[in-house]
This record gives sequence, structure tokens and C-alpha cells, in this order.
Amino acid sequence: MVKTEAYSYLEYINRQPKTDIHNHALSSCRFQFLKQNGVNLPNNYKMNGIASLIDFSRKYLTPLENEISTLKLLLEGNFLNCIETGVKIVCPSIDYKICLRTFYGNVQTFISFLQQFQYDNLKILWDLSISRDSFVEHRQLFIDLLQTKFFSGIDLASTENIKPNSTFVEFYKIANDLNMKTKVHAGEMLGSDYIKQCILDFNPKHIQHGISIVKDKEVM
Repeated sequence: MVKTEAYSYLEYINRQPKTDIHNHALSSCRFQFLKQNGVNLPNNYKMNGIASLIDFSRKYLTPLENEISTLKLLLEGNFLNCIETGVKIVCPSIDYKICLRTFYGNVQTFISFLQQFQYDNLKILWDLSISRDSFVEHRQLFIDLLQTKFFSGIDLASTENIKPNSTFVEFYKIANDLNMKTKVHAGEMLGSDYIKQCILDFNPKHIQHGISIVKDKEVM
């Protein structure tokens, strides 16, 4: 009886229309989907926190990003999962380095690749992501991608404060001037002081995660 009730409740939740404004584009599809499409993944990998999740992604998912066919598979799996769970609007975040690694810095080819993902019952609003802990200086490429006006938002992710915020302030000024949805991952690993610093430095429209803010009513 309990299983039936739980299953019915999950079905009910899946049927409700949703907006996913925090979607990791290349790590949000289901294991089973990838395995059914020929991707070799470990059966008994234990994930018990952020560190193990990052480790899994780097070992098994990041290599898939380097080939257009498997990159397409990761994105298709994500969007099909969105549709199956009742998401109507999704904001997938994709790292700018995909343009560099997989499309050799060709902005138009990268944009054309992303434009192919269109669904009648799912609206896709792309976020352009920067990973703090693997950021390499390709300033002009990132600016060129922002200025295409294809992306709806910008997102700074990964290990908090591993590089000074000043590294990324210029990009946020451009994005804010373009009226993009500016987002920052903050307060998941560090405290509310870091959230406050990101607000002051980037003037973002969204703080992603931000869970440590509950300990600081003043910042909240």
C-alpha cells in the first residue's frame, strides 16, 4: 500500500507543469538512457556527496562531451527527462569550453548545434556557464558567445572562491548590460559572507543554491 501511494504521488508530481531554472545540461539525463544508447557506465559507483558526484562526472561524463555524437546524446537525454517529468521551461547551463573543445572555437557552429534541440512541449532557454576551477583565459571567445544574444543567461559554477571574483566581473557587466539572467553558484560550499560578496561583485538576478544564507538573516 505504501509503495502504491508513493508511486501515485510521484506520478502526480511528474504530471504538474514545472520550470527548471537550474539545469546542468550535460549531467541531468538518466543512467539507463545512456546505457541503452551504448554508453559504458559502472554499475556500482557510490555517490555520497558533491566530491564523488564531481569525480563521476569527470571520469565518465566529461569524455562524452568531446564528441558531437555523444554530446548530442547527453543533451537529448536531459531534455527527454525534462519532458517525462513535466518540465515545460528549462534553462540548461552549458560550459563555454564546449565551444572551444568540441567545436574548435567556432561560435556559429556551436550555436547551430544547440539550436537543433527544439520540442513542441518544452521551451529551452540556454545559460552560458563558466567553471571557476577549470577556467582558462579565453576572454574574447566568451564575450563573443555572450554577444550572439543566443543565450538567455550566464552562470558561474563549480568550486566557490577558487579564483577571485574579479576574474569574472567583466563578463557579468556585459551580461547585465544585455539584460541576461545573471546567475551565480554561491553559498553551497561557503558561508553567507561569500553570497554577499557575489551579490556586491556581480549584481546577479539569481543565486544558485545559496543554502548557507539561512544562517544569516541580515544577508537574507
